[in-house]
Amino acid sequence: MLLYGLPHSAYSAKVRIALRLKGLDFEEVPPPDGYRSAAYRAIVPTGTVPALDIGGRVLFESDAIVEYLDEIVPEPPLLPSDPQMRAVARAAARHHDGRIEPVIRGLFPLIGAEPLDRAAFQATGALLEDRLSRMGEAFDPDPFIAGAGLSLSDLAYPGTLAMGKRLLGEGGVVIERPTSIDAWVGALMDEPVVNTAVDEMLAALENWIASKKDTSA
Repeated sequence: MLLYGLPHSAYSAKVRIALRLKGLDFEEVPPPDGYRSAAYRAIVPTGTVPALDIGGRVLFESDAIVEYLDEIVPEPPLLPSDPQMRAVARAAARHHDGRIEPVIRGLFPLIGAEPLDRAAFQATGALLEDRLSRMGEAFDPDPFIAGAGLSLSDLAYPGTLAMGKRLLGEGGVVIERPTSIDAWVGALMDEPVVNTAVDEMLAALENWIASKKDTSA
């Protein structure tokens, strides 16, 4: 399996977690000439990361990749057996993609900009805080969102939330999270596969932040 990913991408970290949980061997490479390049679009027409090449068949969209992995390697399961809990898992994954990740993505253009737009950092922090508060009302992790085991519902959040904390820190912003969300994130980070993937992503993010500051200097 060949994984096209970016080291500071939370979505790439999500698929990396799933592959490792399933015990699958894979090689990870960056998109050739960058993910916006014609070379990469010749492989993945959407130009998105991650993508997974399995013997010449290329899958894209992280949820689709994770569900495929769950079908070919059923253990450990990444979707609950109960239909209602499967719906909860998918709802939480979509909540991440539609409500949480886009807020944090909006921080990237602020990094390295001069003068520092503190108001934009503060507004983003307030919006993220509100959306996490609503998430705490919508889901009841025990200890994970869809029950006792890691599932599709959980995999994208640890990288994204760690990224958000680090990027908001560039603007001097610290947010408060609901107690239930903090406990859930703690349970996620206690999982060695998750912890390793987040550490890898944060190391790459530090390099990216440094490069943006060097460019703006």
